[in-house]
Amino acid sequence: MFKNRLSVLAIFLTFILFFVQHFTTQPPTPKGVDTPENEFSAVRAHNMLKSLLRENKPHPVGSDLNKIIKERLKKELDKLGIEHQEQKTWACASRFAGCAEVENLIGIIPGKTDLP
Repeated sequence: MFKNRLSVLAIFLTFILFFVQHFTTQPPTPKGVDTPENEFSAVRAHNMLKSLLRENKPHPVGSDLNKIIKERLKKELDKLGIEHQEQKTWACASRFAGCAEVENLIGIIPGKTDLP
């Protein structure tokens, strides 16, 4: 009888711990379009992404569509006043068993302090 009670108690505690863990580790609610401009808004980010990737097609390295999307991103960074630089390098991906010259567009947003 004692073992049955311990088993029931262990199962009950497991469920309680599961629910506590589940509800305490939820991500924050995404902020909407009405969020101040100096705060991140998931809705604005999603809308921008839809605009940048409006064709909704793959844009592999070196493709014409990849170049078009990169130019859109440059224009958006310029519009936002974000300094950016282009980094070109050679990269290989074992997943696809191939190598290519890749171009990364790096946006630079300065911090608010002089700390390193």
